[in-house]
Amino acid sequence: MYAILLRAVHRKNVFTMQANNEKKMIGKKVAKGFSLTELMIAIAILAVMVTVAVPGYTSIMASKRITIAANELASAFNFSLSKALAKNKAVTMEAVDGSFAAGWTVFSGTSIGNGEVFLEHPGFELNVHIEDLDIDDPLGTTVTFEPGVGSNNSSVKVLAICDRTGKTKSTKGVVITMFGQARVAELTETQKGDCIGTSSS
Repeated sequence: MYAILLRAVHRKNVFTMQANNEKKMIGKKVAKGFSLTELMIAIAILAVMVTVAVPGYTSIMASKRITIAANELASAFNFSLSKALAKNKAVTMEAVDGSFAAGWTVFSGTSIGNGEVFLEHPGFELNVHIEDLDIDDPLGTTVTFEPGVGSNNSSVKVLAICDRTGKTKSTKGVVITMFGQARVAELTETQKGDCIGTSSS
């Protein structure tokens, strides 16, 4: 009887060991990871996703830069006007190297060498283009704000901001009133074409 029990226990231990070995073998097979074919397929799918996503991301970022540029330019005009009213004297906003896209300086008076500098802007990336849409009577690159009078504009001016590299078709306009108040606005299709350089007019 005792011998029978020993044989039964031995068989049970053998079966248990075999089962454990099978589990270990299964675990080892799972731990092997991806095959070369699976890895190549995954890389191919990733490459397709990147190819599709990158142009869209580039366009979004370019569009965002146009919006930021318009907001900063409009804010600078309004800042200049508020300084003129607060200081009760002339304040000038002058473009760097003849273009607001290259930056600007806001200072008291009409000559940058003699006035107090209130604000300096370093300009935007090269792809940001700013176009004065009034060819006959442009805003110019130096705008002076007088207390009680406003800017030296003879009429409402519109500066168009766009990207001429083709990264985005997004455009924005900055409207400056005769008094010098500025706001960001959407452009008409013709104005967009004038800025980007695709207008047929």
